[in-house]
Amino acid sequence: MLAEVRRVLKPGGRLFIGVPNVEGLWARLFGRYWWYLTLPVHAFQYSPSNLGRLLERCGFRVLDVRYNSDAGGNLGSLQLLLNRHGARPAEGFLVRSLVLRPPAALLSKALDLFRLGDCMEVIATRDGAP
Repeated sequence: MLAEVRRVLKPGGRLFIGVPNVEGLWARLFGRYWWYLTLPVHAFQYSPSNLGRLLERCGFRVLDVRYNSDAGGNLGSLQLLLNRHGARPAEGFLVRSLVLRPPAALLSKALDLFRLGDCMEVIATRDGAP
């Protein structure tokens, strides 16, 4: 797929990829209960380094990596952990909580500043393009 994207990308064009970050703090802490491991939505797991290597092998040059996480990663992971250990509060209680979402979102944005967020966005261009 990346070879075809590279072929059709105009000179100077940019490729944007947004994926979960398997090296984020919540991925490390929650392990198999991490929200973004949910199949079939995310069949592959990426880190900044392995996605960068993949793009370079396919003829792209990474211009920027940013982190853009939200409350879903930490609250969803906590919900999965509680559910899998038998404490089944109302379905999706934590994820839907209007009280917990704002502080969880702030925590997620703070982790993004340290490159430890759940979600990363990579901007790349064809190698040799400006």
